[in-house]
Amino acid sequence: MLGLRKKRTPASVPGGVVVRDEQGRDLLTLPPAGEAMLPSALAFSFYKAGSTLLRKILEELAPHAGVRMYNLEGELFHLGIEHRDLPASASEVFQDRGYCYGVFRLMPFAYDIPIIRDAPKILLVRDPRDILVSHFFSMKKSHPTPGSGLSQKKNERFTKEREIVQETSVDEHVLRKAEMFRRHFAAYSDHLLDQPNLRIDRYEDIVFDKTRWVDGLCERLGWDVSDRLRAEVVSRHDVVPPKERDSQHIRRVRPGDHIDKLRPETIEQLNEIFAPDLERFGYDR
Repeated sequence: MLGLRKKRTPASVPGGVVVRDEQGRDLLTLPPAGEAMLPSALAFSFYKAGSTLLRKILEELAPHAGVRMYNLEGELFHLGIEHRDLPASASEVFQDRGYCYGVFRLMPFAYDIPIIRDAPKILLVRDPRDILVSHFFSMKKSHPTPGSGLSQKKNERFTKEREIVQETSVDEHVLRKAEMFRRHFAAYSDHLLDQPNLRIDRYEDIVFDKTRWVDGLCERLGWDVSDRLRAEVVSRHDVVPPKERDSQHIRRVRPGDHIDKLRPETIEQLNEIFAPDLERFGYDR
């Protein structure tokens, strides 16, 4: 643990919270709330499930809706800090109005999200078998290295994992990581899926129909963004490579990657591991 403590900023910063470490260095600083002061929203997804796409779209839409986007995971990534290293007092950053928090790629467990029941919420899911295949190629080539602003731990763990992946086949990797992602799905099932005001989208349904998806996001979040601006955002992010690009973050896009990349016996094992999740979200086995 980093021994973090939180400190309120002056009242002139609406809803502001500063989390500092033991040396008094600012760790997390919540910026002023959006001027519209709409109910704060939460956005969740998984690693390699379109989470970066969702984050970029929300970041572009939010200012036009008068909302402040706050990417807590991004802040931690650049600092080289794990979620588990934040104290329970990190929950102070979640304010009732004016913000959109996300995109979370797993359900936080070191601190509470006190607004989770009342806030409008988004969850973007993807076939876990495709997630695992995408995770292999990301770890092998394209995923950026975490920062080390305050801690080397995340950076060192990532570097070690990348070294392992270089010597691992895709079938070995997906089976090695399957339990980790099963836990991520289970955590959402236990703590998010029964919450009210939740919109669930599947990557497979939105990747080729981003216009309808963005319209649905704005409706759920109560964001008043013009049709023209929505169309501009969609246009900037409607990227579908003509062929697979192993070394790029946007590598393939098209669903069903696990069928092409994995052995039938590997898929059978994943079908068993993720059976409840495949059924819950409507994926064929």
